[in-house]
Amino acid sequence: MLAWGETNATASLGSGMVPAGADDGSVLAAVLACPRPDPAAACRGNAKTLLVALRGELDCALPGSGIVRTPDDLSRLSQACRRIHGEHTGWVLKGDYSAAGRERVLDLSGADPGAGVLEAAGRLLRRHGACLLEPWLPRTSDFGCSLLIEEDRVRLAGVHRLLVTPGGRFRGVETALHGLTEPGAVTPERFQAYLGPQDAARMAQAAAGAALALARTGYRGHAGIDFWRYTTPSGESRLNLLGEVNARLTFGLVAAVLAQRVGAALGASENASLRLWLGPGEDTRPGQRYPLVMDAENQRAVSSLSIIPRCSADCG
Repeated sequence: MLAWGETNATASLGSGMVPAGADDGSVLAAVLACPRPDPAAACRGNAKTLLVALRGELDCALPGSGIVRTPDDLSRLSQACRRIHGEHTGWVLKGDYSAAGRERVLDLSGADPGAGVLEAAGRLLRRHGACLLEPWLPRTSDFGCSLLIEEDRVRLAGVHRLLVTPGGRFRGVETALHGLTEPGAVTPERFQAYLGPQDAARMAQAAAGAALALARTGYRGHAGIDFWRYTTPSGESRLNLLGEVNARLTFGLVAAVLAQRVGAALGASENASLRLWLGPGEDTRPGQRYPLVMDAENQRAVSSLSIIPRCSADCG
């Protein structure tokens, strides 16, 4: 049994089980052999309050973001977003435990929160106690990396592109098939498929630092980091190094396993990438597509694998 995210219930189900899989250098074997997370450490690791602390510790805070516990905090930070990023900047309020565009309040008005927004934010605060407010910025590309936090080392299992809607909801993963989807050291070279040398070096440092910080909290197991590029009001392109820290399995790790196991079976070239698309809504971009889940009524694939030409570093 491999739990998507470790809880007391899954830990109880998995008690007595031992890591499985021969060390053949594959991502799947490394995943199966990785230590089981401690549920309490997983709980701590997935909190947005820890994410903010890590951003401060690693000197990669997102300007205008911060923890909200009261309506006054919400007012202060939403005003800071407009002051830093432009008068029409909106914001998103994320619950302390949230993912995939859920448990959040989004306000794109660029004004002080109205009654409806304050009511929705109040409900979110009552559920979570603390929430993370971030400016809603014009993102140009989204990425992620998959990490294995073991007893005496941290390994990078893969780097990938994230496919998201304009509203920030997760739709899929795209990853290079050769050389970048294998367990190894957290080095800048692994990030250079998608980033320039300077940003790749910064991202490798941030990823390794975040993983080590999770390890210090007692967390062992699989983790993912989302990072993304955005544009400032002056037109400058910047990288948000720690967009999310997920102390659990992620679809990036699933894509890394598929890239190794399925890519070779399909005879994909070394200049190709694998795209894992998850419905609803069909993946319409060019590629050699293999359906995973079909919409029987409309006779089309809503979840699929595709083999596509590899995109160059920092492309959209």
